[in-house]
Parts: sequence; structure tokens; C-alpha cells
Amino acid sequence: MDCIIVLKQIVFIIMVFSVPLSLIIGQVYYLVDKKRNAFRLRSEIISGGVDCDTARLLLEETGRRHSLSFATLRLGLLLFFTGIAAVLARVADFTILTLWLTAAIGGGVGLLIAFVIEWKMVEKK
Repeated sequence: MDCIIVLKQIVFIIMVFSVPLSLIIGQVYYLVDKKRNAFRLRSEIISGGVDCDTARLLLEETGRRHSLSFATLRLGLLLFFTGIAAVLARVADFTILTLWLTAAIGGGVGLLIAFVIEWKMVEKK
């Protein structure tokens, strides 16, 4: 019985630290990738010998193209379905471990729905 309590504590500690840590790592990766792509585009423009006005138009055009991002959709659906699952698990009076697992399943469902929506929208273009 003590082994189960220790296991629950270990799982709880892993869950508490893994979610914020994965969000931080994801955000840092996104920012580094964005800077790398901007640097690559600028270096290609410079090496291609493009004049100033055309370069400005290219940079503005790529900025607009990347403005339609599905990151907000993903995060919104992830948080929405995680919250719904957590509330339902809490109402059903589940244990804390079951609550975390239910919230994780809800988050997975939210991400799957975001994937399908994104896939359909990209397919239209």
C-alpha cells in the first residue's frame, strides 16, 4: 500500500514539472526557429542581389503568410478539452491520479481535433 502512495507522489511530481517545462521548451524552440527562418530569408535576399523595395515586399509578404498560425487553435483546444475533462473527473470524484490521466486524455482529444481542423483548412488551399 505504501508503494502505491509513493508511486502516486512520483507521478504527481512528474506531471507538475513536465507540463510547464514542455511549454517553456516549446516556446523557446518556436522563437529560435522563427529567428532562424528570418535570418535565412534575409541572407537569401542579400545573396540574391534583390533591390530594397523588392526585399521589403518579400519580407512583408512572408510576415503575412506566417501570421495565420494554428498555434492559438491548438493551445485553445488543448486547454479547453483538458479543462472539461478535469471538471468531469472532479465531479465524478476521481482520485488525483485519475484526474490527471483524464485531463491528459482530454488534452489529447483537443489536439486531435485541432489537427483535423488544421488539416482540412490547409487542404482547402
